Amino acid sequence: IYVIYAQVKRRDIIDLGNNLEPEAFSEASSLFGSGLSADWIVAGFRLNFAALHPVASEGFAAGLLNLLRALPLADKDLCYGHRRNMGEVISDLLEHYPPDFTIIQAGLDNRRRRKAAQHFGIASSSSTLADFAAALKSRLDPYVSNVFRVVAQRHPLPVGYRIGGS
Repeated sequence: IYVIYAQVKRRDIIDLGNNLEPEAFSEASSLFGSGLSADWIVAGFRLNFAALHPVASEGFAAGLLNLLRALPLADKDLCYGHRRNMGEVISDLLEHYPPDFTIIQAGLDNRRRRKAAQHFGIASSSSTLADFAAALKSRLDPYVSNVFRVVAQRHPLPVGYRIGGS
């Protein structure tokens, strides 16, 4: 997750668990009371850079699940997965403070630091479309993921979308 400010004088690593805005979400939100980094809120450009990888409980993880990194609480699984519906959490973040662009890298074997047989990248201004395209390119059904299904209901694929490339 990267935040880019309109006027950058130097590179800083920003801890999105600090500088919290406690009232970032309304009472109707699944994220009410958890706060959100003011740095994420006021960023001139929000970039979600993720890797596609298998996850037993969801089938796959890519840009949508990576958005949990923008949230401040340290134990993501406990705070956003077990205590809340993770799809609703991500949908609420997308509704109020979405990334401007999502880039998903796939096909790099991180354990061996070498390219797998199928290496590709996906980029989109729609986080839902980025995950959809990455799953299809990997020959996965995106709707196998409960998170994807929930998010796609509230943030559907863009009308008239096209997927290009080889």
